[in-house]
Amino acid sequence: MQLDYELFFASLSHPLRLRVVTLLTQVNELCVCELTDVLDISQPVLSKQLAQLKKSHLVTSRRQGVWMFYQINSELPDWAQTVIKETTKGIVTSSPFDNDLQQYQSLKQQQCC
Repeated sequence: MQLDYELFFASLSHPLRLRVVTLLTQVNELCVCELTDVLDISQPVLSKQLAQLKKSHLVTSRRQGVWMFYQINSELPDWAQTVIKETTKGIVTSSPFDNDLQQYQSLKQQQCC
C-alpha cells in the first residue's frame, strides 16, 4: 500500500481523529454508536472525522446489518503501524485518552448495536 505521509500525519494531528485512532488501537473495532457514546459527540461530527480517516487509509470499515464498524487498517505500512502504536503507548495514560478507554469499558456492558 502506498500511503500519503502528509495526509497520514495531517489526519493524526486533529484531536478528535487522534482520539478515534487511539481508542481503535486499544479495542480493535468499534461501531459508530459506540464511538459517539464514548467520545460524547454527534454522529454527523463523527462521520466527518471517520471519512477523513478512511480517505487517509488509517481506518477501514465493515457493515453488519445497519451498523458500521471501524478498525485500524491492517494493511498500513509497517512504519505507519509503528507510529500509531508508539503514539498510543505514549499518550494513552493522559487525558482525554485514558478517559475514553474508561468510558468505553463502562459503556460496553450496555450494548448499543
